[in-house]
Amino acid sequence: SGTVENIVYFGTDTHIHVRLDSSEAFTVRQQNTRSAGCGFERGDKVGISIGNDAAQVLRD
Repeated sequence: SGTVENIVYFGTDTHIHVRLDSSEAFTVRQQNTRSAGCGFERGDKVGISIGNDAAQVLRD
């Protein structure tokens, strides 16, 4: 789990920046829909769940 630190609206997507309880930073990219807002606010406590086919690992 972690805490929402920042929310950035980026065209067709929203980037939700989360600080995990273990101190690592994590960014979630959520595709925008017609409904207003992404459903999160700064300071919200959130859980992170990633499906087996929902992530890409990039070489540093």
